[in-house]
Amino acid sequence: MEFLKSEDPSSTAPTSQPIPNLRWQLGSDTDIGGGRENQDDYFIWERPEEGVCVLGVLDGHGRDVGKLAAQTGKRFLEQYFEQNYSKISSDPLKYLGEALQLCHLEIKNAFRTELTKNGFEISESPEGYLMKRRLASQQSWLCVHGGTSCSVAALIGRVIYTANVGDSSAILCSSSSVLKPEQLVYVGDAANLDTSHSTLP
Repeated sequence: MEFLKSEDPSSTAPTSQPIPNLRWQLGSDTDIGGGRENQDDYFIWERPEEGVCVLGVLDGHGRDVGKLAAQTGKRFLEQYFEQNYSKISSDPLKYLGEALQLCHLEIKNAFRTELTKNGFEISESPEGYLMKRRLASQQSWLCVHGGTSCSVAALIGRVIYTANVGDSSAILCSSSSVLKPEQLVYVGDAANLDTSHSTLP
């Protein structure tokens, strides 16, 4: 899970307050690509009165549960941001990381439920991978194929925070140069972050 922030250094307004002259316009599109089903999903969650907008793209993959992974992740993250928007405004690094970590567990639980319903016995390897085999069978355990990457961009006041899991990173594009290199701050990898850290540098 990687984090990046970009900001407008000329702004002195608190990031948790509405920015009257900042407007955003959002859109989306998706394509099935070369697969049998479209396993991708996305969400747009916003509270304009708080100056907060969160965009998420989930790229499901795998023949077993790719679509389920993306759909479950979308539902969980929308609910999480609705319930925790004030926390995200105060400490984006901590709570974006928490959102994606809890989302991972929610998706795993959804896999267990779906595969059990379909007649599989489920176990978990020491490395954390889910394994399956048919109930009352002597078959070998097989790895569950499926998951999703996830990219999240949170606009909080005049600062954009991005976080991603997997190989789907966020790209900020513009028809003209609007950001200088010093305005982009790589915060780090969640796997190496100090959990006592509560504020961005």
